[in-house]
Amino acid sequence: MSKNFSLLSLIWYALLASLLLSLSSIIGNFFHEQNLLSWNMTVLVQGVVFSLATLITLFIISRKNKDILKSLLLTQFKFTKYTLVAILTPFILVVLGLLSAYQLGLIRDIQFNLSSGVILAILLNIVTAFLYEAFPEEVFIRGLVLNELSKKFRFIVTIFLQPILFVCIATFSTTVTSFVLNKPLDINISYVILIFTFGIALQLYKYCSGLLWVNILFHLVYLGVTRYIASNGTNPKYPNLISFKEDIPGIMVIYLSFGWVIIGSILILSILALVKRKRSKI
Repeated sequence: MSKNFSLLSLIWYALLASLLLSLSSIIGNFFHEQNLLSWNMTVLVQGVVFSLATLITLFIISRKNKDILKSLLLTQFKFTKYTLVAILTPFILVVLGLLSAYQLGLIRDIQFNLSSGVILAILLNIVTAFLYEAFPEEVFIRGLVLNELSKKFRFIVTIFLQPILFVCIATFSTTVTSFVLNKPLDINISYVILIFTFGIALQLYKYCSGLLWVNILFHLVYLGVTRYIASNGTNPKYPNLISFKEDIPGIMVIYLSFGWVIIGSILILSILALVKRKRSKI
């Protein structure tokens, strides 16, 4: 821990993340509602705005702190066994989640859709999700915000404070966007629980892997699994990569995306974090 903690910097990073997320969302939705852009182009524009603003922010900070990229674990590529485990964890959990769901009878009649249209949609979504969600959110929240928290608090405290701030940032941004666009506010307790636990998992990925890029990878995997597998085609914007029949509609979003990918990651990486922390003291 360091004595250079700045509450003003912490508030500024959190507020800036909220405002930039809101701004990018508002800009994209404005063009989409004016029928000037398709949905895919809308998300791409939102991503370019948010990521560009993030890069500008990093450039400004780097003029005073030349080691900012290194401190955010963006340029430090020390690959360890913990990094490897962190990279493999979400993929293993997805496979185990699907297999167990089938064995438990939660899903049946599984079919794979590997058409060029689906593959292209997934590749495009990876690009837009990286630009609009994974990269800027990880830089701001698990990067700038978490780094500032770590100067003042121990890891066990930040593992709860960071997700709380994540919820606040997401809620503030959603509220501002809904108000400006005159749309109903879509925030409920399940949304808060999801964001909070997602934040815990992401912080554990950063700690265990030692790379913010692994956070970004997990972020993309979670979004991809939820949109193209677990949601089972309920959103026409995201075609099925794997389709199946469910006796309980929507069960795989809870069972696979939340239960296996998020909660499973928290359980496994908590153990890995304890092992890493114990061995680092030897």
